[in-house]
Amino acid sequence: MNKKHRNYGIDLIKIIACLLVITLHCLAPTDPVVKNSIFNTSLYYAGTLAIPIFFMASSYFVLNKRAISYKYSFIRIKNILFVVISWLLLFSIVKFIFKHQFNFIDQLKGSAFTGIPNTNFYHFWFFWALMIMLLIAPLL
Repeated sequence: MNKKHRNYGIDLIKIIACLLVITLHCLAPTDPVVKNSIFNTSLYYAGTLAIPIFFMASSYFVLNKRAISYKYSFIRIKNILFVVISWLLLFSIVKFIFKHQFNFIDQLKGSAFTGIPNTNFYHFWFFWALMIMLLIAPLL
């Protein structure tokens, strides 16, 4: 019987990364409380480490297989797209109800590319980068 064991080290790394993301989003580098304190500045920049940590943790789970097929990658991409599109659609519907503006396509573009005006999900770039990694994974 082949049992899969959970890697608690990866779980701990993801918990630390979550805390770093919260730190990153709570502190702004231009705020006086950050600019005037070496501790807060260090805390802010430590938060930027969360992004590569999440990439490494995600890569561990994607690439830690004997073989990765395109079928596997496409299933994962489909699931990620479902989450991204659902959130963007829900946000666009709520915005339409309250502000009579339905800008789903702009929100979708803004989630993948920087510089799109009036978008709110620029931080979803991580999902698009993860999907690109999944497309490349079978080649690796």
